[in-house]
Amino acid sequence: MRPARLVRRSALATAAVALLGLLNAPAAHADWSSYIHSWTDGEQSRRWDDQSNTGVSFEGCSQQWGNQDLVDVQLWEDISFWPDDQQGETRRATACFRPDEVSTGIWTGLSPGSYYFETDRIANGGSCCLLFVSDVWVDTTP
Repeated sequence: MRPARLVRRSALATAAVALLGLLNAPAAHADWSSYIHSWTDGEQSRRWDDQSNTGVSFEGCSQQWGNQDLVDVQLWEDISFWPDDQQGETRRATACFRPDEVSTGIWTGLSPGSYYFETDRIANGGSCCLLFVSDVWVDTTP
């Protein structure tokens, strides 16, 4: 077999193994951190498993095209083959738009399940604006 053809087959086999690993990856678990880049109303975070309490914190927030420094965050339980269930009240984040301040929403009394948060309203709302957050973290032991 010619060397170039062998390299192509080897690369294809490696890519197939990597893809198989992604397809079989376990669900995201709690206590993770990330960032937000260019979200608008209705964007959803990744899912995580929880047993009772969740805190969602934002630090380093900014928005584009709005005239209000705020974001409303909702927590949802991800229910397979059924409409998802909103958990409690919406939490409004405003402090994170000020330097070195953190906004944290805490939801308690959750049943065991898979959860995610959603940006319900950014600045003026109505999908007008984009949200950027330099540090986002989820804590299941607040």
